[in-house]
Amino acid sequence: MSDVAISGGVTDVLSARPHLDARPNIGGAIAFLLVLATGLGYAALHLPRYQHHR
Repeated sequence: MSDVAISGGVTDVLSARPHLDARPNIGGAIAFLLVLATGLGYAALHLPRYQHHR
């Protein structure tokens, strides 16, 4: 029974590693930059307020 489950082989499965040598998707890059800018803006606005109330 276990021979049937393993007979497909591990090498038949495609690698799940990221393609680091390929250029990133432009939509993903724009989304990342927007989220980054939003997070930095939030921190820049709220950190002084937090420090003032401490």
